[in-house]
Amino acid sequence: MQDKATKTPKSHFRSIFLSDVHLGSKACHAELLNNFLKNHSCDNLYLLGDIIDGWRIKKNFYWPESHSHVIRQLINKQRHNAKIVYVLGNHDGFLRQWMTEILLEGVTLCNEATHTGVDGKNYLLLHGDIFDAALNATKWMTLVGDSAYDVLIFTNRILNGIRKLFRMKHYSLSSKIKNNVQHAIDFVSRYESILLNYCVTRKHDGVICGHIHFPAIREADDIRYMNPGDWQESCSALVEHIDGTFELIYWNEFR
Repeated sequence: MQDKATKTPKSHFRSIFLSDVHLGSKACHAELLNNFLKNHSCDNLYLLGDIIDGWRIKKNFYWPESHSHVIRQLINKQRHNAKIVYVLGNHDGFLRQWMTEILLEGVTLCNEATHTGVDGKNYLLLHGDIFDAALNATKWMTLVGDSAYDVLIFTNRILNGIRKLFRMKHYSLSSKIKNNVQHAIDFVSRYESILLNYCVTRKHDGVICGHIHFPAIREADDIRYMNPGDWQESCSALVEHIDGTFELIYWNEFR
C-alpha cells in the first residue's frame, strides 16, 4: 500500500495519531502543529511517544510560548470529549513515574496500547524505541546519532530559511537522505520488518508506531505497518477517517 497525502484540509476524524513532536526542542515546528490541531478534531487522539523532549530540556532548557500552546490545544481536545492515549517513548520516559496517576480525566499514560479500527482489526500502539537493541542501536550510539541529527536539523533550518526567501516550499533534508542513502533505507526497512514481526507475535492485525521520524503506511502478509512521522521535519500525522480508512497528512504542504 502506498502512502498518500491529503490535498485539502479535513475537519473531523475518528482518530488522530501523532508522534515525535519533540516539544522543548528548537527543531519542533510547534506553530504548524498548533495550526493542524486547530483545524482538526477527533474522537480519539493517540500520542505515540517523544511528544516532550526530556533529553533536550535537560541538556539545554528551551520552551517558547508556542510549545505551551500545543499543550493547551491537546488539553482542549480532551475538554471536547476526545479520548487521549499517551504512549511514552524514550525522550519522554521521565513521565513514567506518573503512569499510575490520573493527570487529567480522559488522558491515559502507558507503554503500549491497542486501537480497534472500524473493521474490528486491532492495532498495536507503541513508540518503537524498545527495538533499538535489535537494530544494534546502543544508548551511546543513540546519543551520538542524536547529536548528528541535531546538526542535520540545524542545516535543514538554514536551507529552508533561504528557500523561504525565494518563496520555495519546505524541504526535508533528512527525508531525502532516508529515501536515497542505502544505509538509511536498510535501517528503515529493518525497523519496519521487526515491528511487523512483533505485531504477529502479539496477535494484532497491525502496528502504529513512531521513533524513526519516517511516515509510512504499508502492508506485508495482511499485517499493516503505519508510522505518523514527526513534527521536526515531515510535520505529518496519521488519521483515521470516520469510514475507517487511514491516511497520512503532511501539514507542511499547507504552510
